[in-house]
Amino acid sequence: MVFVNSIFLGIGVGCNIVNSTVLIAPPYNWSFEKIGLLVITGFVANIFVILVGFLSDKVVGMIAKRNNGRREAEFNLWNLIVPTFIGILGCILFGVGGQYVHKVHWMAIVSGTTMITFAFVTVNIVASVIAIESYPKFAG
Repeated sequence: MVFVNSIFLGIGVGCNIVNSTVLIAPPYNWSFEKIGLLVITGFVANIFVILVGFLSDKVVGMIAKRNNGRREAEFNLWNLIVPTFIGILGCILFGVGGQYVHKVHWMAIVSGTTMITFAFVTVNIVASVIAIESYPKFAG
């Protein structure tokens, strides 16, 4: 879990370092004021993280119900599937948007950034939940 979390952290940091450089340069020519609006991508991503958090808790509850009420930490691994694929898709979208700036709309970069942020935060939360449920004596 630490490895997966580290991968998404590195991707997220790299994405946030590069996206302003790409959007300031031609053909997009964003001003510095507009670059500040990229913070909205994190806000939008975190709204989806909240929604997925409610759904993931329901998924683990349903699996535990099928397992005679016994909740295991490994049940949370199912909650990594969607964020991982969205993160990979965000990387591809961000890469295509950054590589083909004359052919692709700037929204590819912004959407890729949002997807990567969503994946990083969701994976981080799921990893924390797995760690806490694996070692409940040490939590808190």
